[in-house]
Amino acid sequence: DKVWHNYIFRSWNEGNLAAFFRLRSILLLLMVRHTKDDIEELSPPKFFKTLSNMSQEEITAYNTLVCAIQSNLVTTGMEGKTSGKQDSLLHRRQAKHAREALRNVRLACSGGTQVVPTLTQKNWNETIELLQMHGVTGVKLRVAENFLHRAVTEQLSGCMCCGMQLSTLMVLPCGDLVCTECMDKQTTPSCPVCSTDFD
Repeated sequence: DKVWHNYIFRSWNEGNLAAFFRLRSILLLLMVRHTKDDIEELSPPKFFKTLSNMSQEEITAYNTLVCAIQSNLVTTGMEGKTSGKQDSLLHRRQAKHAREALRNVRLACSGGTQVVPTLTQKNWNETIELLQMHGVTGVKLRVAENFLHRAVTEQLSGCMCCGMQLSTLMVLPCGDLVCTECMDKQTTPSCPVCSTDFD
């Protein structure tokens, strides 16, 4: 304590430059300054990939969203008398909706959502009226109505072409129900089940 007081404290208070160098030499013994050369190299990070099975609810949510997006792309990309390209998610004016769709797909992939298709009574009636205008009656009309009911009550229906069970299918003017995958394989605007042409 006397050494500290005589050689450092008093000299420091008197403004003696020697006190600074004495203090510095003591602190250098106590403090270790490392450079990058002194630090041992860290091992590279190890990454692990774990695949987990999706639950049926997650699969249904994902498929519902993907079908909705794909049906937009399929229907707006069809050639015909009228163009729907301005309504496509790929159109720059629809960028906001495209980003929202992508966020929803990401959310579905992480198991964070439940997707339930909705249909207003007006749209329900309009769908049935359009089918009737195209000459759909009897069993095919009842199948379409049954599909609409099943879709809004979270039940799956089968594609009439490949049999895949989905909550959302495309209702074609002929009354057949097909998934977007089967419809996308068509080179002309026609039903993959009965080959009926439509515009």
